[in-house]
Amino acid sequence: MWYRPKFWTSACLSLTAALLVTPAQAQSVAEWDATLARGTPREIDFMTDQGTWMSLDISPDGRWIVFDLLGHIYRLPAGGGDAESLTQNSGIAVNYHPTYSPDGTRIAFVSDRGGQDNLWVMNADGSNPRAIHLSVEYRLQEPEWTPDGRQIAVTRKLKGPVGFYRTTDVISIFPAEGGPPTDLVVLGASGATAPARSGFWEGADRAQNPSFTPDGRTLFFGSAIFTGEERRIRRLDLTTGTIDDVTESTGRYLHCCGRPAYPLRLGEVGAEVSPDGRWLTFARKLPGGVMSYRGHEYMGRTALWIRDLETGDERILMDPITPAATDHHPSWNIGVLPGYSWAPDGRSLVITQGGRIRRVDVQTGDVETIPFRARVQRTISEMARASRRIADDDFAVRFARTPVTSPDGRHVVFEAAGWLWIEEVGEGSPRRLTDASGYLTAAGSDGSAASSGAAPMADPHPADQPLETGPAWSHDGRWVAYTSWDDVDGGHVWKVPVRGGTPVRLTTTAGRYAQLAWRPGDGALVVNRWDPALNWVTFGGRGWQLVDVPADGGPARELTASGPQRDITIGEDGRLYFAGNDGGAPAILSLAPDGGDQRVHLRLPPGTEQAALSPDGRHVAFRQLQAMHVAPAPPGLTASGPLTIDPAGPGVTRLHEGGIYPHWRDNRTLEYASAARHATVTIDGEVSSSIHDLGLRIARPRPTGTLALEGARIVTMADDHVIERGTIVIDGSRIACVGDCDTSGADRVVDVSGKTIIPGLLDVHAHHLTFAGNSFIPPQRRHESARYLVYGVTTTHDPSAQPDPSFVIAEMHEAGRVIGPRTYSTGQTLVCPPHGPVREIRSYDDALGHVNRLADQGALSLKDYKQCTRVQRQMLAQASRERGVTLTAENGDLIYLLGLIMGGHTGWEHPIQNVPTYSDVTTFMGQAGATYSPQITLTDYPKGVALEFWLGEQDLWLDPLQLTWSPWQEIAVRRSFVKKPAREYIFPLIAEGAADIARAGGHVAVGAHGEVDGLGAHWEMWALGEAMTPMEALKTGTISAARFIGLEQDIGSIEVGKLADLAVLDKNPLEDIRLSSEVSLVLVGGNLFDARTLRQTWPIERDYGPRPWTNEDITRTDVRADDYWDRPPGG
Repeated sequence: MWYRPKFWTSACLSLTAALLVTPAQAQSVAEWDATLARGTPREIDFMTDQGTWMSLDISPDGRWIVFDLLGHIYRLPAGGGDAESLTQNSGIAVNYHPTYSPDGTRIAFVSDRGGQDNLWVMNADGSNPRAIHLSVEYRLQEPEWTPDGRQIAVTRKLKGPVGFYRTTDVISIFPAEGGPPTDLVVLGASGATAPARSGFWEGADRAQNPSFTPDGRTLFFGSAIFTGEERRIRRLDLTTGTIDDVTESTGRYLHCCGRPAYPLRLGEVGAEVSPDGRWLTFARKLPGGVMSYRGHEYMGRTALWIRDLETGDERILMDPITPAATDHHPSWNIGVLPGYSWAPDGRSLVITQGGRIRRVDVQTGDVETIPFRARVQRTISEMARASRRIADDDFAVRFARTPVTSPDGRHVVFEAAGWLWIEEVGEGSPRRLTDASGYLTAAGSDGSAASSGAAPMADPHPADQPLETGPAWSHDGRWVAYTSWDDVDGGHVWKVPVRGGTPVRLTTTAGRYAQLAWRPGDGALVVNRWDPALNWVTFGGRGWQLVDVPADGGPARELTASGPQRDITIGEDGRLYFAGNDGGAPAILSLAPDGGDQRVHLRLPPGTEQAALSPDGRHVAFRQLQAMHVAPAPPGLTASGPLTIDPAGPGVTRLHEGGIYPHWRDNRTLEYASAARHATVTIDGEVSSSIHDLGLRIARPRPTGTLALEGARIVTMADDHVIERGTIVIDGSRIACVGDCDTSGADRVVDVSGKTIIPGLLDVHAHHLTFAGNSFIPPQRRHESARYLVYGVTTTHDPSAQPDPSFVIAEMHEAGRVIGPRTYSTGQTLVCPPHGPVREIRSYDDALGHVNRLADQGALSLKDYKQCTRVQRQMLAQASRERGVTLTAENGDLIYLLGLIMGGHTGWEHPIQNVPTYSDVTTFMGQAGATYSPQITLTDYPKGVALEFWLGEQDLWLDPLQLTWSPWQEIAVRRSFVKKPAREYIFPLIAEGAADIARAGGHVAVGAHGEVDGLGAHWEMWALGEAMTPMEALKTGTISAARFIGLEQDIGSIEVGKLADLAVLDKNPLEDIRLSSEVSLVLVGGNLFDARTLRQTWPIERDYGPRPWTNEDITRTDVRADDYWDRPPGG
């Protein structure tokens, strides 16, 4: 149970007033109607004679065919004609996998109209739909009636340790009249051969696609190991429970030492038994068979096979059929093959292929087409998409780190954009604690308050100023200690007098220092120091030692051996208390004052990420599931243990959504940050809370003066307009003229004759902010950021990143502290528990809390990462519309995707791998105006073979730009010389579907998944160029991508008034899209850089500076003979 604070100050009330919802909005998951279109509805209406991934069945009398199409179930005369929608009254629900009962009076199907993909039954004419059983704990697919019509078997996809991101698939059976399921087939784990992360790919074998023999004694089904490989047909004897292999696993042919990196996913799927029980049909890929589509060839065509169960003889019955999804992400399909059906007389089968319905004669193999026309009509929800402006003067800080108040509670010091700031509590006028040279500027010697307004830029350049982190007040309130970092000189521990003066360096040896605490009496500080003998591990390494640093300066004294970083609270007993783990579970531990005698005191609730014990040991604050909590510590905590705290227990108070960095000022006063706010909690019998906005604004490094780029071809991306020879004039940070421009008054004119200017590129799926542990120390120079600029990418968006560091780095970019592109993020992805430390959405209030937390922290958009139920996904969409933020989502199967778009998601990420993707899907997505960001580099996920294709095109080790702007280890592990023939790669077919969606009115946006920062965005455009014109491909990396994240008013095209984010190319990508990476100059907000060196040439002259990640010794490519040392010098 969750508790809100009992007392709120007026400031807190005003802050939360905007979060209040009406009783109608504050619905629970159970009360939510998943069929309703919300917001301002949109209409989808068109006719189609094609269908993608349609499953069908024939009525027992042979007169009707039922099939699913775009989430509706249609009925069609067996000879063809106009199809009638049987589920038209289900609103925005999805309905699929229809199958007739043996007597033909009922149709079983799967529908999410109850909030999850559950089993439903309706009359054969579509009337009287009713749920067999409703549960949110699993998704169903592939219903199959028992021959007596009394039960229905299904494939049941159960949530795993990471929710529905990795499912366990079993076959269960339901009573046809309603009731819970009974499991028929539950398989154990027989192996795992996938090369992906083993922890995500270990699990039980999958059982799918049940098919009964006519006598009801045997069940045929499909089986695969957890990764989706080694598919085969098996059968279950329902009398004895014996399971036999009908077809053999291809895994037995992969011997121990000759296993290819990505074995082709062969095997048999989609078994169906004939009405007389003699024949079994199934699908199998032809390893050498080639499918052709629009001029693209793809190896591994799928054929329908038929086996005589009396003799074992088998042959191909139909070739080709719809490609089997044996290469798909196992949890991202609703069956490995669309459902098909034997005719009642057993003389033919009806199956989908080529977007059509076909009938194949069993004896002759002749195929005829059954024509159909279907009206697709949907009223769908308003899109949760927000368009916003990019200011180019100063910006409001939205993510402050580690606020700590003085012992008297009058001043607060916090970190933002890599600097420390100080203000009088509640005044909202913060100033730098140190100036650029390290001197106090926050207040005069009399402690007067700082003036209001944006904090000005200071010399030296922000990117050259040391980073300041982790402030801590001395017990007497006279000093603030902090740690610093400089990419060249390293880091130190400092203290600065609060009322003016020069910072004093306390450490004698440079290193990486983090998270410090003053000893009682202020004679020394305890601080984490990275062991200098170990390689630096950026994300959550275990190389931290605790050391004592004298408060007057001097050599550090080692307290502990290397281990995890510890955020220390020093108790009244002198022990060093910190949050850590006990056997993998979060806990409060302690060390003796000398660093020995480690003890475990308190086990914390699952999902706890930060925690702090009050100095007297009577209360504990902990951040669990993205919210701050405070609770009384169990009696005897410091003397005995370990004890356990229950988050729903008495006295536990849930304080604030988004609370982070808990710190105890004293025994009764807790403080923490929430976005750009400072919260203070007082515990004095009751729990009372106050919160105030820190009110910090920081100036951006905005150019002054005018710059002209003269004589280039200008690809404006505004209505595909191209100026063959023209000029761009930039005034400050914005474009003042495009085309025929007067440059006589320009402060600088740059001749770019013969070059091509395009808008700066965007990568909307750039995972360069994703991970960081508590050990995160922001570097001054980030190769992850720099190399985007090198390749002309001026804006990145990471759809899956922790708030710290993603929002920290974003604001460092805005302040000029880090040289790189504009940087945005969704922050924490909204996952399906227990996938991550995110509270389950049980009501609309919960959804709104998630949305507001992330938007407050600085999220440009939000990422729905496979929320468990349709209701939860719709709640997120509604909350996003209410708050005014964009909502994107992780792709899943095609039905899942349709539900996302109808519910209001702006778009999705990762590819539609149901290829070919026909006009039904592309028209639907086009009319919905959805945005598709395919991450085409990762097609066939988790195999990522398109990435293999591009890595096989060039040796990154021989690319000077890669060696200059990437750590050598990153290039070395990415080297790949494995390249299969072009027809082995599926991405050109995926590109065709993306192109059709864009041409139908949808949008496609480049997102390279952070596989190869910067260059990957070009690979995405090149891959899309397999189906798009160069202009269309450029659009995916410019204006369409800008629109996806709501920034199209300021970037994405070259137009007067927009920000001057530009890339100057040496060659013309309209002639060949693969020339797009030849970037010579790049501009971000009018700041001009040489793209290859990142030397800034306007409005200031400035070298990029040192690149700490480079190592010239390791990059040698020369040849040395075996007798090198036997030769004379110079010989």
